[in-house]
Amino acid sequence: MTTKQAFDKRIKRFLKEQPTSTASRIIRKIENQNPNHDSYYSLFDNFSFEIGLGIIAKEVVNRKTDKTIGYIPFLKYYSDNILNEKPRVVSLTSCSSPLSLNQCYDYLAKELLYRIIRIENLDTIITEKNTKL
Repeated sequence: MTTKQAFDKRIKRFLKEQPTSTASRIIRKIENQNPNHDSYYSLFDNFSFEIGLGIIAKEVVNRKTDKTIGYIPFLKYYSDNILNEKPRVVSLTSCSSPLSLNQCYDYLAKELLYRIIRIENLDTIITEKNTKL
């Protein structure tokens, strides 16, 4: 499974498990405003950038063997983010417990969605952005 597929799978699972939730309504609204997206990953990657957020999967490497141990999910707040957060990069899990790449993107999907649904006036922002993602 690719990282894009892991991200998409998490969003689809959420839509199936909680079809009437506020988050599901927001996902569908973003999707309807941008009907030509090829995946939830590309849709949310572009939308999150538009609102000043980014996701990062940082590789953790064993210094002795030079082999990948896993990945740590990070959320990046750009200087122009609409959450009014200071520009910074925030680790979402412990650096001592790296995840597989697919688990990392599953976690990033969930955390990004959680941050997006907390935005005040999100319905208005989605309509106003109405970007071709």
